[in-house]
Amino acid sequence: SFQVIVPDGRGVNLSSKPENVAAYQIDLLAQDVIGLLDSLGIAKIALVGHDWGGVLAWKIAQLYSERVDKLVVVNAPLMETLLFALATIPEQQLASEYISRLKADTAETTFLANNCSVLWDVSFAGHMRNGNYDESDRNYYVESWQIPGVLTGFLNWYRANVPDLDTIVAAQYSPDN
Repeated sequence: SFQVIVPDGRGVNLSSKPENVAAYQIDLLAQDVIGLLDSLGIAKIALVGHDWGGVLAWKIAQLYSERVDKLVVVNAPLMETLLFALATIPEQQLASEYISRLKADTAETTFLANNCSVLWDVSFAGHMRNGNYDESDRNYYVESWQIPGVLTGFLNWYRANVPDLDTIVAAQYSPDN
């Protein structure tokens, strides 16, 4: 038998929302997951992550390998691999241009405007057109995004972990290290 646990990460939905950007550093997010496992008495897990959850899953496996029995990551590199690519590969810089917009001081205002229409359009509207989401799903997301601190918490994952492109030192993240 098995148990599936799908927690909201720090800053997401109803979870805690620290105001300090540094509270969203990837190592601390990994500690949150380990703390959850400890509180549930779970020694080892099969860990699955997608997108930011995948980046986090890689970090958990790096820092707490003794706690990870199996690892499945979809659509996410190691944090170090992402940063190295952002420092050295122009195509990756172009593909990740959106991160600068997510880190901007105006991001919350932009995404909350017009009942979160911009955020919905860039994130899920295509899935709704394809029939993967319906109006109740849209309402759930929009309501969640409007909970005080949720959007800032989400954006702080980027702010705390992805430096400005011109400040990334490729040698720090080189696979040769």
